[in-house]
Amino acid sequence: MFPGEHHLGQFDVSDAADRVSLEMTAADGVRIKVDGVASSEWPAESVFPSLSVASEFFRAGCNGYSVTQDSGRLDGLCLDIHDWRTEALSVTQAASTLYDDPKLFPPGSIQLDHALLMRNAEHSWRALDDVEVAPAEIEFRVAAHS
Repeated sequence: MFPGEHHLGQFDVSDAADRVSLEMTAADGVRIKVDGVASSEWPAESVFPSLSVASEFFRAGCNGYSVTQDSGRLDGLCLDIHDWRTEALSVTQAASTLYDDPKLFPPGSIQLDHALLMRNAEHSWRALDDVEVAPAEIEFRVAAHS
């Protein structure tokens, strides 16, 4: 269905009225949880001056690359969204086993800037050319995210 190597994960999603909750647990133990409320307000402290500027920034970056069992190759995948529409999401809770790890990110060294919400977006996935990289570069990136 999708090009590349994929692994099982469990998703729990709730989208009722303006409240959204997403929790994901991957087979390797990585967990992400985000709760929020759709909002017409944009956070004043964001590095982006507005919702439209942030939205356009991410619209231009729909390509992603994933590690593979081949230590010198990354799989490429592009998410094409045909009717790009975003809303601001006022986050009430955010947790991540990666970003909450004090060995990787000492307390106070990072903060959530903003969140965007997309609903009922017509989309398709397409394969990108694989990227060849030095195995040591991949091992470093994987170790930093473990």
